Amino acid sequence: MNIRTVTLATLGVLGVARVSVAQEPGGELPGIAYGDTVTGVLAPAGDTLSNGTYYRQYLLTGKGGDAVTISLSSSDFNANLLLLDAIDADYVLAGDDNSGGDCNSHLTTTLPAAGRYTIIAHGSAPNEIGSFVLSVREGAQPPASTQPCRGFSDPQGILQPGDTVRGAIGPEDRTLPRDGTHYQVWVLAPVPGRTVSIDLVSSDFDATLFLVRGMSEVIAANDDGGGGCNARLVYTAEEDRPYRFVTRAAPGGAVGSFELTVSEGAKPVMQDSTCQPSGP
Repeated sequence: MNIRTVTLATLGVLGVARVSVAQEPGGELPGIAYGDTVTGVLAPAGDTLSNGTYYRQYLLTGKGGDAVTISLSSSDFNANLLLLDAIDADYVLAGDDNSGGDCNSHLTTTLPAAGRYTIIAHGSAPNEIGSFVLSVREGAQPPASTQPCRGFSDPQGILQPGDTVRGAIGPEDRTLPRDGTHYQVWVLAPVPGRTVSIDLVSSDFDATLFLVRGMSEVIAANDDGGGGCNARLVYTAEEDRPYRFVTRAAPGGAVGSFELTVSEGAKPVMQDSTCQPSGP
């Protein structure tokens, strides 16, 4: 598959100032018109912006003076929108991150001239994948929600069964407000109908795992199920969607190296492990 990269310029108040979009020879972007609602997917093998975020593009035909409202929503990732100018396709006419509420995007603008405008639907950070809904309406429309964006953002990477990552949780990583423990976020690629085991192993800290649906819904957790101070989660995915899992170093303030593995099938989960953490 030919993966294209779009180059973003420096971020501005509403988004980016300029963007260079590479088109495949003879390729035509899918169109979207006033009143349309379409669904799409950001996939791990898709095109990326130069900041590493996956994206999809759509062409909107409009007239000068048209007021237009574009909304992008997703239950899988933090949604972002860009609208590229029809005359200067490298110029970002408008952009939005969280104005749609609940980590969704919503922008209203007036088209300066007749032509075909490019809408770019993308995630807020690299490794954001999943399904989305994009809608275009003529006129200025209010957002569906005003709730702030909350959840586990900025994933470190996308993993699937058979993958192993060796890394470290450090003092620069985010902390949970309730207890000050450092954590990282990872994405589990869609594995509908399959059972997977996720192991977090560390000799430096007491490892904890959380499995998250969407941005913030914790649906499973484990502390010492991998034996000793190691964590193990076993889960059968009933939905064809990505999940997030959170790797946490406990007790509060602990940091250190770890090994994170996603395996096919169910491993035994220990019930009576004795943990003697070496952290502070």
